[in-house]
Amino acid sequence: MQTRDEPLTQIAIDNVHDFTLPATQSSPAARRALRALEPGCLPRGGELALRGRFAELHGVELDGVALGNGSTELLHLLLRSLGAGNMVVVLAPALAEYERAAKLAGVLTVSLLASAETDFVWDISLVCQRLAQLRPAAVLLANPSGLTGSLLDEQSIEALAGAIPAGVLVLDETQMCFADRPPALRRARGNLLSIRSMSFEHGLAGLRLGYAIGPAHVVAAMQTQQPARAINAAAQVAAIASLDDPGWTDRSSARLRRHRSALARALARIGFCVLPSQAAYLLVETQEAAWLCAALAALGIKVTDGARLGVPGHIQIAVRGGEAARRLVDEMKRLLGGRTER
Repeated sequence: MQTRDEPLTQIAIDNVHDFTLPATQSSPAARRALRALEPGCLPRGGELALRGRFAELHGVELDGVALGNGSTELLHLLLRSLGAGNMVVVLAPALAEYERAAKLAGVLTVSLLASAETDFVWDISLVCQRLAQLRPAAVLLANPSGLTGSLLDEQSIEALAGAIPAGVLVLDETQMCFADRPPALRRARGNLLSIRSMSFEHGLAGLRLGYAIGPAHVVAAMQTQQPARAINAAAQVAAIASLDDPGWTDRSSARLRRHRSALARALARIGFCVLPSQAAYLLVETQEAAWLCAALAALGIKVTDGARLGVPGHIQIAVRGGEAARRLVDEMKRLLGGRTER
């Protein structure tokens, strides 16, 4: 049954059983702010006020905060600011957008790939040795990884940053809110740039708002690549309202973590190997990923073949709960049983 605080779109999404995107909800405060918005007027204080809110939230100076039209734009701004001909290292598997953004910026990429044998977790000592040899302008790392769910600890992050003293360690932390024990934003080193998003934690994916926290000179270089007034009024007012309602976002993140644990346990009980995840997705090992994705699609259930994401031999499932999750598990159990009997 839908509660008063749930958006009407939530039920519509559940009816199609789409497990390619996690179900997130915006706060009632954010929706009220959007209803009260006058599209012909800019919000009082504009982007400066919103940057100030993020600076206050994370205890940094204003000049260490950049805003973007989604976290994706911030990645593009950062890579363009490096200058064509420079090199970045991507810790893979990673989103295809990383290499696409580098290509558009004229930046060279080198991928350091973690293997399935280690659950897609890198040997940090070997990675650091390679970084010392390559001396890249930046290293791109999703932490937690939205593809594999892996999360590097603080010691590993410090080691990576220390291996590139003249470069920038770019941490895509857009799913950090779903980690079981999210660490505080790191400010100890001067070469860490954290990119975060209002999409998942705050349920504002459709408004496209991201922010970056990092060294002032890196932020300033990114801003030179950005047009003025890049953030629309709807994103600004909804973000401020959502930041004023932290209880809602905390409960939303906690709910997704509960759904993730329950779904992982249910899939493991019916025979699937589920990789540990600290993100809003589960990666499930299967040698029949293409067949299973097609079979589920025929039943009206959408999951993602890992081969499309650079992790063949797996399927990726966005975390959901309730009836949608129960049906997914039931159908996968039935399909797995039928396949075993053949």
